[in-house]
Amino acid sequence: MKLCSVIITYHNDEYLFLERPNHNFVPPCGSMEKSEDPRDCAIRELFEETEIGISKDDLLLVDYWNDDFIFSFIFITRVLNKKVTISNEHINYVWEKDLELMQSKTDFDLSKWSLFRNLNEFYIKDKL
Repeated sequence: MKLCSVIITYHNDEYLFLERPNHNFVPPCGSMEKSEDPRDCAIRELFEETEIGISKDDLLLVDYWNDDFIFSFIFITRVLNKKVTISNEHINYVWEKDLELMQSKTDFDLSKWSLFRNLNEFYIKDKL
């Protein structure tokens, strides 16, 4: 079974999506390397795909997804600016508020993302 981390990344009310060459939009995500924990994978993948740097404290585990082939840890993080430098894995990126619009452009289930963002905002305030 393949282990992955998915990073729901947002700035204010906009979520980050990366466009793959097949024109499918995805959040930053990727496979774990041997002996890598899910948080380290999330930090590495977010940086490799966008050059956005975060720490373990910036990530909140909010969900997981499992099928016969992939087990994904779903994290959320808030970033302070929208500067993105995409890797060669992707052809474009977009910051988008309208999750219903994006649902038609991705294979990911976006139905819980607003709830996750609210949970993360509560978590951030609680840490201060």
